[in-house]
Amino acid sequence: MSEKLKGSLLVITFALVAACTSNPRVQSDFDDSVDFSQYKTFNFGSQTEILDPDFHDLLLLTFSAAVEEQMLSRGYVKSDKPDVLFDVSVDVEDKTGAPSQSYECPSYRTKQGRTMYLNAIYGEESTFCQYTEGPIKIDMVDLKLNRTIWNGISFVRIDYRERGVMLNSFIMSDVDTMFESSPFSPRLSPIFYVKSNRVSEIGH
Repeated sequence: MSEKLKGSLLVITFALVAACTSNPRVQSDFDDSVDFSQYKTFNFGSQTEILDPDFHDLLLLTFSAAVEEQMLSRGYVKSDKPDVLFDVSVDVEDKTGAPSQSYECPSYRTKQGRTMYLNAIYGEESTFCQYTEGPIKIDMVDLKLNRTIWNGISFVRIDYRERGVMLNSFIMSDVDTMFESSPFSPRLSPIFYVKSNRVSEIGH
């Protein structure tokens, strides 16, 4: 699969989206012709600060913060003159729809797992599902080569009640999964790095 990164990035993106709509929904890929040990510094090409962000913006910021935490924990340094840039893109849509025959709405983990009985708990009488769905894509670009050398994708379906600390935890887990089989340096002991503090409760 790594050879695809040497060809069309568009082909990779379509391939990853197709894979993530089935199982697993979180994937990553990298160019195995590149020596990743040469990289020491990173930054973001996509926005990391947004004034008065909406929920889609908060997804972008929280995924970016999760990437930053991963890189810092592996000994990389955030720099104004980085070796690599991360671009995070959010291509999600807000949707409504009828629940399944078993009265389930799409949820983050299972896509169909949050049952409609929660409406009673929240004092609601809605008979339809409200959720956000789509891919979150992360590209890592070598600035000297001027091309993508690593990318990850998470296909999410988020019930509107799955916001806040729970969703933060899901996002951190997704990004951790992307980095698990990556060629990046291993994690350091927590005492050796300063953890990003930009992951806040989203949706609240």
